[in-house]
Amino acid sequence: MAELPATERLVKTQGSSITVMLRPFGRSPFFVFKNGVLYAGWNDTINISIISDMGEQIQNIKAEHEVQSVTRKELESIVASNYMEENHKVILQSELIPETKPAYDAMVVDDHGHIWIRQYPDTDAEFAQWMIIDSDNKLVGEMELPSNLLLKTIQGGRAYASVESEIYGHISLYIPFRRDSGLFGAESSSDFPVFYFSWCPSELIPD
Repeated sequence: MAELPATERLVKTQGSSITVMLRPFGRSPFFVFKNGVLYAGWNDTINISIISDMGEQIQNIKAEHEVQSVTRKELESIVASNYMEENHKVILQSELIPETKPAYDAMVVDDHGHIWIRQYPDTDAEFAQWMIIDSDNKLVGEMELPSNLLLKTIQGGRAYASVESEIYGHISLYIPFRRDSGLFGAESSSDFPVFYFSWCPSELIPD
């Protein structure tokens, strides 16, 4: 049994009622069990602990990231889009809203032990930047993917992802790839994919 951190939240009390809400731009834990070890991170910074199945820390993977400030406009946009109107005032007036954005909002580990991290995107950005870090703590690749696409699993020559579409709702994809040394430019590695998108029922996406 272990105690694990939880996503940061806001609590609103009114009389005898209590409302618990996700904190805008709050920090969250990320856990991935892959290749017999646990990858664990808290997305305030890019600092991923690799932990054995016996609970021993094997190593830390760190990367620099550009700290982004939260603007009032972004906060108001997030609150208007994601929270009930009756809660807008208490959220916007809360002193617990972070002044900066999280470092990342998605983490995937492929079957070669590379850690794929999606840097926290701008609020209205069309694309988001993914960075790929190997077990030697080296940045070996970067790529831009649509901000509404989240990689879920990368294994066996395929990446599995989900997409939020305004027209079709939640869509699951499998993405076959081929190796291409030209993907990342001069310092590219041949270990990473060029993607070809195909639809896949969500129940076929592996855990």
